[in-house]
Amino acid sequence: MSRARVAFVNSPVLAWARGVSRIDERVAAKKAGVTPDRLASWESGDALPTIRQARLLATAYRVPFATFFLPEPPHGITRIPKDLRRHAGGVEEEVDSNILLDVRGSWERREIALELLASSGGRAVRFGFSATISEDPEESGARLREVLGVELEEQVRWRDGRIGFNRLRAAAEGAGVLVLQTSDIELSALRAYSLAADELPVVVVNRKDAYAARSFSLLHELAHIGLKSEGICDLSTDSSMPPEEQQLEVFCNAVAAAALIPRDALLRLPDVRRHDGQTWDDAAIASLAKTFSCSREAILRRLLTFGLTTERFYQQKRSQWQLEYESRPAPGGFVPPPIDAVSLLGRPLVRLVLDGLSNDRITTSDAADYLGVRSKHLPAIADAVGANDS
Repeated sequence: MSRARVAFVNSPVLAWARGVSRIDERVAAKKAGVTPDRLASWESGDALPTIRQARLLATAYRVPFATFFLPEPPHGITRIPKDLRRHAGGVEEEVDSNILLDVRGSWERREIALELLASSGGRAVRFGFSATISEDPEESGARLREVLGVELEEQVRWRDGRIGFNRLRAAAEGAGVLVLQTSDIELSALRAYSLAADELPVVVVNRKDAYAARSFSLLHELAHIGLKSEGICDLSTDSSMPPEEQQLEVFCNAVAAAALIPRDALLRLPDVRRHDGQTWDDAAIASLAKTFSCSREAILRRLLTFGLTTERFYQQKRSQWQLEYESRPAPGGFVPPPIDAVSLLGRPLVRLVLDGLSNDRITTSDAADYLGVRSKHLPAIADAVGANDS
């Protein structure tokens, strides 16, 4: 029987990779199928993993396998956006390791996109939206919508949350934002986050969320980018937040709502103008939500903003919809790797990678690594770029 080949990894780099990934040594050891003591011997340089074990660790730490052979740990620290989900003043140490890994992967994908653009002689479009928290969110929302180039006549033809999200995503990408999706983090832990940058800022939304909710999250994060206040968000305004962060989330929610459901467009609808009273039946709310390809909660919140319903009714319906959401069957099913890659990375990044491959600026191995697939899937991914997103 042949002996397994060892991987001559650099032990300080191996230890560094686990450290920046925030993975406990017991968890990492289990991923590699060894004891924590054995893992410790690799990190101290007293022993070496096999190639297979090292590859398992590279997958767990979400770093390229080649990283382990660098002469020293890579320089630079991944900037983690402020945690604005539930508690005050989130800092890097408080961020869950799965989210940390996802954030690091998103920064890396941004770097890949910029390098591919530069190698082709191109540059990212500069995102032209900016805002200040002191201004009227209705005006900010209208300006964001103008930057995205979304016309009301087009939007009212969508009448579907899936179409709406994909069109808004394409609009944001066309305006100079890298829009990614994540599928590895539970929705209860994360709905979206943003990474601010002068060139090619990033928005990441959770693919486990409903399409209409993803649209709102996308616009919320674009508002954060406009404020240069990147964050990890669940779109709540929990009272445990410090007042300035509550104000920030309220503002970004208001901008997103104004961009998605323009005030005048909502108020001039016949069903809204004719409505009498401050309660709304489910069919009327659903019809309005379909008009704007948004969630029922987003519509009702706008009606509350304009004094067309009450806080009590809003909270009542919100609780009802939350129960409905929690009782729905979990989405399942296998997503083919080519469709998965396009869904997670977005068409612009996928096209940049495929263009780099076809013009011999990157290798087949590079392209497969950038897209997170095996090389055999590359032809199908080229076909999938023209297919519907998921």
